Amino acid sequence: MKTITLILACALTLSLAAKQNNNMVSNSDETIISDVQIVGSWIYVYDAKGKKASSMSAANRKVVGIASDFFVVVSGSWIYTYDIKCKRIASMSASNLEVKGAAGNSFTVKSGSWIHTYDRKCKKIATRADR
Repeated sequence: MKTITLILACALTLSLAAKQNNNMVSNSDETIISDVQIVGSWIYVYDAKGKKASSMSAANRKVVGIASDFFVVVSGSWIYTYDIKCKRIASMSASNLEVKGAAGNSFTVKSGSWIHTYDRKCKKIATRADR
């Protein structure tokens, strides 16, 4: 009886894991950014299927980088990161920084003779000398 219960518990666990895995695959298509465009006074964000996922005002905002699941905006003296739904993830001062671009799950900024790499939460993850 214990063996049958254990087998059923394992089967249920595997079934739930497979279901979660399938949900993660479908959710990933919905969270991947394929493009960010400024049209007139609006910023439009598109998902992996080319469907408009969200929009926000472009007033005083400049899109400076697009990564796989976030994009980077400079507004005044601040750098902001936003997700596919235009929800602000994080911010940091742009003082003496120039955003070079974004790719994968990070973005890079130049500060004097240094290149700093940040994650989507504006946490510094690497530094190297500019060449």
